[in-house]
Amino acid sequence: PTQRQAVYTETEELGIKPIQEMSDLFQIAFGYMASKALFTAARIGVFDVLDSNSRSLADIQKTIGGEPEAIRSLMASLTTIGLVSKKDEMFNNSPIAQMALTKSGGLQFSKYLSMQADQHNSHRFQEYCPNHLTPSSFHDSVDDHFRHPNDCRR
Repeated sequence: PTQRQAVYTETEELGIKPIQEMSDLFQIAFGYMASKALFTAARIGVFDVLDSNSRSLADIQKTIGGEPEAIRSLMASLTTIGLVSKKDEMFNNSPIAQMALTKSGGLQFSKYLSMQADQHNSHRFQEYCPNHLTPSSFHDSVDDHFRHPNDCRR
């Protein structure tokens, strides 16, 4: 067998198969953007701002700080990936975000995500902190990728 066939044989023995569908490729490509939105929201406290409360975009931006357009992009991304919901221009945490990503939820997974961002990606996430969250640093890289809900869901 060729070297390429040998690699496929070894991975198939492990139960790993090469991806065959474009949807699988999109999931990999846009998974980074979804993770970026999650880490950023955890770091700047979006889920705690929404803790058991419906909040408007203006209220979220006022509480968190940062550029309004960047916060709008972040909230659009979080809505698209299902971590928050939006109804009548009001945002709420999803049930899992409320349970796992808020201080009151008990799991405090958001704290872990923030710690990981600080330890492994501080140079990347520093620009997303309040007072540094700008349209150019976040909007351009995330909003375009989360414009349509079906683009990033499994």
